[in-house]
Amino acid sequence: METKWTYLTPKEFGEYIGLGKTKTYEIMSDPDNHFVARIGKKYFVIKELFDKEMEKRALKK
Repeated sequence: METKWTYLTPKEFGEYIGLGKTKTYEIMSDPDNHFVARIGKKYFVIKELFDKEMEKRALKK
């Protein structure tokens, strides 16, 4: 079974989570966030991995 990922640009990711440019880049540049893919000099968020991480964090509380 093949998994298809949705890649979000920094602008799309910021709009998706409702944060500004500075905070968005801060989150994306954190090496502990495993939902971020870097291709060359560009950063992308893998939406499905981000959503799964947020679900996991919400269940911890």
